[in-house]
Amino acid sequence: MEYIYNRSKEKFISLHGSEKFYKLYQKVSDAKATATLIGYSVSYRLAPNPADYIGSANTIPYVMTRFNIGASVMAALIQLKIWNEKMNQYHQLADNYRLTEIAEKIAARWI
Repeated sequence: MEYIYNRSKEKFISLHGSEKFYKLYQKVSDAKATATLIGYSVSYRLAPNPADYIGSANTIPYVMTRFNIGASVMAALIQLKIWNEKMNQYHQLADNYRLTEIAEKIAARWI
């Protein structure tokens, strides 16, 4: 997962600049949609699937107003990273293979 996240981050930064990446990261981190995604995962003890991340990311106002698939995909990958750090590392709902599979399916939307 980390490799896909970092590769996508580099691509996003090369296209839009590091300032926009860090602004996107902050908006996703602070978003109610991210907290809700983590909350559902806690409640149901399930790892979100790729469609959950994409759907959630697309409800974040900052992402919605970009009309940019790259911002949408990067926001979903950021949510995956945050979910892994805040939820999965403690509850082990998804192993590294599953995390990589989720990240690949999210990143595949950005061609």
